[in-house]
Amino acid sequence: MKQETMIRCGLVGCGSISKNHLFAIKKNLSTIKLVAVCDKNAELVKEVAREFKVSSYDDYTSMLDKEDLELVILCTPSGFHPAQTIEASQKGINVLTEKPMALILEDANKMVNACEENNINLFVVKQIRFNPLLKALKSSIEEGYFGKIFLFHANVFWTRPQSYYDESDWRGSKDLDGGSFMNQASHHVDLLSWLFGRPEELHAYTGTLGRSIESEDTGVVNFKFQQDILGSMSVTTLTYPSNLETSLTVIGEKGTVKIGGQSLDVIEKWEFENKKANSSIDSSNKKFFDSKSYGHEMYYEAVAKSLRGKTNNAVSGLEAIKSLEIITAIQESSLEKRTIKFPLNI
Repeated sequence: MKQETMIRCGLVGCGSISKNHLFAIKKNLSTIKLVAVCDKNAELVKEVAREFKVSSYDDYTSMLDKEDLELVILCTPSGFHPAQTIEASQKGINVLTEKPMALILEDANKMVNACEENNINLFVVKQIRFNPLLKALKSSIEEGYFGKIFLFHANVFWTRPQSYYDESDWRGSKDLDGGSFMNQASHHVDLLSWLFGRPEELHAYTGTLGRSIESEDTGVVNFKFQQDILGSMSVTTLTYPSNLETSLTVIGEKGTVKIGGQSLDVIEKWEFENKKANSSIDSSNKKFFDSKSYGHEMYYEAVAKSLRGKTNNAVSGLEAIKSLEIITAIQESSLEKRTIKFPLNI
């Protein structure tokens, strides 16, 4: 690819999640060129700038105004995403934002509307959709290999010690973090939406059981989806002493699948009545990939292709709203102690 066709991008927020993005950029150097980074932490942003030999800024607006950017990458606290997205869109710059895109549905809609009005793209990182096991699972559902799906269950059993929350004021806050479903389990809620569509209703219980934070650290949800698919989800950041598992089990009349491990990267069960479905995955290969940045690498490749008009499989803001609607319903159900029906009346 010629130099002038490369996607010039600026990254704002040089905290822990930015490492996945910087790794992904390194893996896509033929299409993506990092030209600037921004963070309020002067020492941190200069360290990244030196490593990548790019300009550094401590002010987001200045970076947008002074750099010739085609794409801005938001690795900032979640509550900042709406305003930062809208500002970039008004300057004609495409946006790639970490999950969740926003903490409030109204803000998410404003983001989508602003990007549409300014004719720019809004991408939301949902790298879990590029997991090869989950892609195979989705294909098995679409091909009808399960027959009627009866039940699913998802677990996110992670640990985030109090020291993790104490490192940054925004972590665990209601205004900028949003809680364990909005932050840690956001991708896994999106997975349910991607596989099964919009729920018909749900009932949730959440609580702040073991950490001194504003938002929840633990929760359970019961779902009813279309076609009478029943499901449940358990999420916690209190697992002792380290992350235990991230798993999804799907049970149907003609097939059962359980994908587990710490990153949905291990086959625990893959068995169908249909022989073709059984051979779609080498179930003897228990561990499929190791890099935590694997999905980000694939996602960046999809974004580059989307911006160049080759494909359109990077997750858009409009698509990402679907999982935010579910998380909003989980929070509302727990707060109001009632079953929530879809679509939401918001």
